[in-house]
Amino acid sequence: MKKYLYILLSGAFLLGCSARPTRAQDIGNVGLRSFSITVFSSQATAAVTPNSGSPTCVATAGNPCGINNLGLNVHFLTYTCNGCGGNNLTALDIRLEGSIDGVTFVPISDDATDMSQGEVYACGFYPIVRANLVLFTIASGTPTLTASYSGTSGNACPPLGVLNPTQTSRRPIFYNQTANANHSTTNNIVTPFGSTLGYIVLQTSAAGSLPGGSTLSLQLNLGAGANQSVLLSIPTAQQASTTWIPVNAIPASTIGVTYTSGGASALTFNAYYLFMSPSLPNGLLSAGVQPVNTLNSETTSAANTPIALLLQAFAGIATDRVHLYSVSARCSAGTASLSVKDGATTIWSTAGTEVGATSFKYQWNPPLSSTLANSMTVTLGACGAANTGTLDVQASQF
Repeated sequence: MKKYLYILLSGAFLLGCSARPTRAQDIGNVGLRSFSITVFSSQATAAVTPNSGSPTCVATAGNPCGINNLGLNVHFLTYTCNGCGGNNLTALDIRLEGSIDGVTFVPISDDATDMSQGEVYACGFYPIVRANLVLFTIASGTPTLTASYSGTSGNACPPLGVLNPTQTSRRPIFYNQTANANHSTTNNIVTPFGSTLGYIVLQTSAAGSLPGGSTLSLQLNLGAGANQSVLLSIPTAQQASTTWIPVNAIPASTIGVTYTSGGASALTFNAYYLFMSPSLPNGLLSAGVQPVNTLNSETTSAANTPIALLLQAFAGIATDRVHLYSVSARCSAGTASLSVKDGATTIWSTAGTEVGATSFKYQWNPPLSSTLANSMTVTLGACGAANTGTLDVQASQF
């Protein structure tokens, strides 16, 4: 009897369990997920994709497709620009943005600005991811842009938001701004390496110089009480429509930029910040290439007259200095000395008669540099009665 009662109770228990409703259970990501879609097609104006999307959406001109939320944390945006060659396009800026609430969006990738084609990527999970064609300014013709998104789930991705093996990072500063007025960035630029090291690149609408006395001011932010400003002079002897302004390394997490015009001008300009990793050898130096803003020259003296050649650092730039790569000196007859001063302090010199009729040459590697904000003076002494001296210098300022 006990045996039958046990069996009956056991069956009732099992029946009761099976009668409970079944519920879905999220067992986690059991494999890689992926999603891809064309978000812009033949787009001819600035636009953003919708906050949500459908895998069956087909993008058309003026009607972009949204990006599905599938729990992806590695995001790619690839684009091509048709008819954008020559000077047809004034400005292009496209990036990926993320949001928690669908209202406030922040950039999660670098800004792609190449006129023909490019790709950016972003890391991290966001409830909403969208593509933002921030600028698409047409000067002539009928340029259009097509862009595709692809995403996947993964454990890690590379540390930068631009697919660029050189490990540099670009940030747009100004687009199509008038050179005769003052301008400031609306939002601070996030530095990818926590440093100001790199170049500010100015592109004018035509060959010619920006107004004399124009400046760029950098507002460096590193936390409460640790902020500072750096003034950059814009060289007035611009030889083409693109000018590179070097910026040495100062710690900063974000940077605001202000352009102050020096006067009247009919030009417009774009500005970009090209960041470089402080871990690169020799800072702004590239192997086999002399940096921009060269101070190379050859000077010949009058008879029995010394040459005191001033190598001037940019005025008012706290991070600028002069770098001397090589000197060569000779006398038509007689002998002379050669020396280098950092400001008022002699930092290198020869014996009193070391320079003669045969060229004396000396090269520094790494270059002989002045202290920050200091200029440098290279002096060739007088070669003697009726004798002239010739001094050749290879130098840069940055």
